[in-house]
Amino acid sequence: MSLSGLTDFLALRPVFTTLGLRLVWFAFLLQQADILAGLFRSYGLSGWGSWYNISTLLFHMLVNVLLVRVLLEAAAAILLRRSTAVPDPD
Repeated sequence: MSLSGLTDFLALRPVFTTLGLRLVWFAFLLQQADILAGLFRSYGLSGWGSWYNISTLLFHMLVNVLLVRVLLEAAAAILLRRSTAVPDPD
């Protein structure tokens, strides 16, 4: 990554392509699945306390997935708008 790419990244300017956004989305889903698998390995499915913990974690994971999806869609819209914008002749 060049210095201008790093500057754009830190200044919150769009630096990812649509392929990059897809990779981020699938990496995030993989991370969430790994967290869920770790929870089932450590707690198991015994007792109401563990069911409460699992349902709470599932709710938080769902909210995280939805928020990341909304942010990625907003980033994709910005990228599409930037790539299809016609330069001003002035």
